[in-house]
Parts: sequence; C-alpha cells; structure tokens
Amino acid sequence: MHQTLRTLEGDGFLLRDAQPIIPPRVDYSLSSRGRELAAVLLPLVGWIAEHASEIVNAPVTPASAEAVNGRPAS
Repeated sequence: MHQTLRTLEGDGFLLRDAQPIIPPRVDYSLSSRGRELAAVLLPLVGWIAEHASEIVNAPVTPASAEAVNGRPAS
C-alpha cells in the first residue's frame, strides 16, 4: 500500500501530509487532479454497477473469447 500511495502522490493524484508526532501519522487527500479523475470515473463505476449482471451473464462469442484469451476460440 505504501508504494501505491507514493506512486499516486508522485503522479499528482494525492496530497501527503506527514504529521511530526509520535507515533508517526500521515494523512492523504485527493489533489485537484485526483478530484478531477474521480469526477470522471464515478459515473463509469455507476454505469458498470447498473449493468453488471448483463456484463457478467453475456454469452461468450468468438470475438469476446479472443479479446479475453488473445487467440481465436477453438
């Protein structure tokens, strides 16, 4: 988790606030870039949740099998 948080911070999605206390405490929050990304992703996540059963229960076609496996269905 530490590396993921550092990567997100380095990419500009999180702000890190290290508190100089014992025991050490670090607070993270979304940066403006992180809030902008969340605003785009949340509607997509909502759409996926709304259509999850259709997606999961969709029949496997040769094209979908190839997309998943990287090779044509046999």
